[in-house]
Amino acid sequence: SYNGLIKGLKNTLENINFENITINNTASDSNNSKYIGVIVNSSANSVSNISIKNLNISAKGNNIGFFSTINGNTVENINIDTANIKGASNIGSFAGETEVKIVDTIYATNIIIAATGSYVGGIIGRVRNVANGYIQNVTIENNSIIESTSSESNYIGGILGFKGGNSSYYLNHLYSINIR
Repeated sequence: SYNGLIKGLKNTLENINFENITINNTASDSNNSKYIGVIVNSSANSVSNISIKNLNISAKGNNIGFFSTINGNTVENINIDTANIKGASNIGSFAGETEVKIVDTIYATNIIIAATGSYVGGIIGRVRNVANGYIQNVTIENNSIIESTSSESNYIGGILGFKGGNSSYYLNHLYSINIR
């Protein structure tokens, strides 16, 4: 199921501030809490100049973040100040899962990610197979905590949980400062 404020965003999202957003999905199983976020199942071509402040999302399912999933060409100039995200797998403060060619300049502070599964990152949980692209100039800092409580968990990272199998997708200038 898709649960969020905006479903199926297409085209462009730019120059917007999002503040004080709380999403609690109380479904008791992960089948009824897939794709949880402020923006759900997006194929926006361009996302830029977005500020996210005080974001709280809690669910038992997968694909959870500001964007549950996002496919597109460019994401740039994103600022995330204070996010608390809880879920199972494919969890990140910006996106649970992406297929975005270019991700450039994301700054995040005071991020808490608490997962029970795999593919968990402070910014992005999982990048699918994207050719000829990159993630660069990403910083996460200030008392941020990224964790998965399951002994079966795999792919937990400060910025990115997992990068898909395409070898022509590059990671440049990524910084994790004071991450636990």
